[in-house]
Amino acid sequence: MNRPEVFVSGDVRSVRALHAGALDDLSRTTEMLEMLDRLAASLQDGHRAAHPGASVVIKNWFPPLVGAADHDINTSAFSRQDAQLAVAREHGFSDWHEIEVQVQRPDRTVFEQGVEATISGDLPALRRLVHTHPHLPTATSPYGHRATLLHYLAANGVETYRQQIPLNAVDVVSFLFEAGADPDATMSVYGGDYTALALVSTSGHTRDAGVVDGLVKALTFETSS
Repeated sequence: MNRPEVFVSGDVRSVRALHAGALDDLSRTTEMLEMLDRLAASLQDGHRAAHPGASVVIKNWFPPLVGAADHDINTSAFSRQDAQLAVAREHGFSDWHEIEVQVQRPDRTVFEQGVEATISGDLPALRRLVHTHPHLPTATSPYGHRATLLHYLAANGVETYRQQIPLNAVDVVSFLFEAGADPDATMSVYGGDYTALALVSTSGHTRDAGVVDGLVKALTFETSS
C-alpha cells in the first residue's frame, strides 16, 4: 500500500535537516528534557555553521530575533541558553526553567506515535493506535502548547519540524472525529488559546498544500454540529 502524499515546505525540510540526528528516535525517546536538550545542541551548532534551518527556528521562536533577516541572525551571538530558550518556546514553554521544574513528565511515546501517524496521513497506523489507546483523539501533547492531534493537522504553532500536511488530511480529520476528537479543544500559542479551525484558517502550510478549504469545511461542520 502506497503512503499518502505529504506537503513539506522548504523551510520545514531545512529544519529537519538541521535536527536530523536528534529526531531519529523522536517517537521512542520518553525523556522530554533529554530530547529537547538534543534539539538545543543541534540548533546552536547549526547557528555556528549558518545552517538555513537554524535561521528558520531562530526567527520564529527566539524572542530577540523574531522576524530578523538571516544575515542578522547569523552574525548575532547565540549561546546554549539562547538555543534552549528558542527550543522551549517552539514547544510551548515560556522558558527552559519551566521544563526543568516539571515534577512529573508524562510518557511521550504513544502521543508522539499518534502525531507521526497523523501528520503522515497514515490512517492504518492511526487506527491501530486508537484501537489500543482510545483516549488518543482527545489527548493533549505533553509539551507546553498542549496541542491535540487535530491541531497538528493545522501545521501552525506546533514544533516547526512537524509542520507538514498530508494530502489526505480531511480523511484524517474525519477519522479523528469518529474516534471522539473535540473540535473545541484549544492549544496555547501566539499568546492565546486556539482551536484547530482557527489555526487551519491562518496556516500558510494548509494553503500551500491546497487542503485549507476542505479542512475548514470539515472542522466547521463538526464545530457547528
